[in-house]
Amino acid sequence: MPLPLDIVLPIRVTRVEKSAAPAAGSPNAASNGTAFNAGYEAGRLRAEWEAARERDKNSARVRSLVAKLENIHREYEKLLEAHLPDLIQGALAGVFRKHPFTPAEIGAEVAVLLREMEQAGRISLECSPAESEQLHKQLEENESIPSGLRWTLQANATLAPGEFLLKSDLGEVDGRHSTRIRQIHQALEGNA
Repeated sequence: MPLPLDIVLPIRVTRVEKSAAPAAGSPNAASNGTAFNAGYEAGRLRAEWEAARERDKNSARVRSLVAKLENIHREYEKLLEAHLPDLIQGALAGVFRKHPFTPAEIGAEVAVLLREMEQAGRISLECSPAESEQLHKQLEENESIPSGLRWTLQANATLAPGEFLLKSDLGEVDGRHSTRIRQIHQALEGNA
């Protein structure tokens, strides 16, 4: 069985009383207030510094993203510049296929062209078979048909609705969609 050990250390315990807060007018109260204000100011400055650092970090990210977007935009502009005529040509071909010129629109255009070709000795207008009769009626109503035997209107099965060919001894006007699109393409490329 173990023996109990009694060890006695020479320690004296004293009770410490809590001191009262210094009076408002005492020098300790002023130094405590100054210390509090200094600590508060240091904390505020630290918080501002950390917030500015975070803003700088976010600002650097934003600048990096803006630079990337500007590079993408420049690449896009170069691609668009190189391929714009082809893009417009493709878009117009789709538009002409879905929305061909109406006989009324063709009639108005041909009427203007016929007035410009009054000096021609012989004039021939070709259009799609589906539009020939309606186009002839419209030109008669507008009194655009030249007098005499120098005028013919023919249906041409190779022409799609909305297309026409106007031929005279002064020259030809090609109103086919492919020709119009090609002319627009050349104009966009600066070749017209």
